[in-house]
Amino acid sequence: MEITHSPIPGGVVLHLAGRLDQDSAPALEPRVLAALPENGVLVLDLAKLRYCSSAGLRVLLVAVKQAATNRARFGLAAVQPAVAEVLESTGVDKVVPSFASAAQAAAALG
Repeated sequence: MEITHSPIPGGVVLHLAGRLDQDSAPALEPRVLAALPENGVLVLDLAKLRYCSSAGLRVLLVAVKQAATNRARFGLAAVQPAVAEVLESTGVDKVVPSFASAAQAAAALG
C-alpha cells in the first residue's frame, strides 16, 4: 500500500492506494493514529484503495475510537465500490462518515 498525505486547515488528508489488508494494516495504523490531531480533522482519501480486509476495518474502527478520545473529526472520502460494499456489509459505514471527495470531507468536517 502507498500512503501519502496533504495538509488541510486544521488537519491532514491521508491518501491510500492499493490494498488495505493484513500485510499493510500494521503499517497504516500508527500513521493514522499519529495523524489524528487534537480537536482537528483527519480524512482518509480512498480514491485509489481497491481492497479492504477485516484487518483494514479494524484500523478504521481504532481510528474512530481515537478520534473520539482526541475530540477530532474523522471521515472517509472517495470510497470505491468494492470498499464501500465491505463497509456497508459490516456496518462500518454507519460509524464513519463518508464524502464524495477529500475536499468535501475537509469542508464538512473542518
